[in-house]
Amino acid sequence: FTAAPRTEPITNPVAQAPTPADQPPPATLSPAQQLWQQMNVAEQNGRYEEAIACSQAIRARFGDGYLVNLRAGWLAYLMKDYDDAAESYRRAATLSPGAVAPLHGLLNCAMARRQTDHAVRTAKAILVLDPMNYTANLQLADLHFQQEDYARAEAVCLKLATLHPEDLDVASRLAWCQLRLHRPEQARAIFTSILIASPGHPSALQGYLACNAGGLSPRKE
Repeated sequence: FTAAPRTEPITNPVAQAPTPADQPPPATLSPAQQLWQQMNVAEQNGRYEEAIACSQAIRARFGDGYLVNLRAGWLAYLMKDYDDAAESYRRAATLSPGAVAPLHGLLNCAMARRQTDHAVRTAKAILVLDPMNYTANLQLADLHFQQEDYARAEAVCLKLATLHPEDLDVASRLAWCQLRLHRPEQARAIFTSILIASPGHPSALQGYLACNAGGLSPRKE
């Protein structure tokens, strides 16, 4: 954390357009593949409405499958049309109930709409399927921190820090939770260890100064 956690959405690479090197020569493409490639090119060039139209054509002509719904959700998310994005992600989740990618999409939509309680439920749904999922655990910790539920945030951060002790950002999150729980000595020890490895780490620097000041630094939005 800085004084408060980051809330930027963490995107799902599976749903994004591949690079041109991933594409076969145009002469070998079927009609469905041609539409998919057009969708890729449109997304890469920021023409999201065109890309969405391609996804709709794919669904209409070749079937309402999991991958095209996942991609449609991502494209609508890029357009900041969170209602349509969530609808497509829910459809993808229905088509593949064990998949975590559409749930990540729904989590991003809930966070973008500042629906904190819904986002917490969605993150927990991901963790039912994949208990050690790094992204879902990280976002759940941030959400608990936003809710000032520092004990739960600490528990999630501790799990992540145990799995990834080299992750300085997770360690800083853990220390901020401890500081909010009025355990500055524990927090200071973690901030100090982070700053040995990364002297310019902004969150750890801010936390270390807050510990030494004997209080909490102002919360950042």
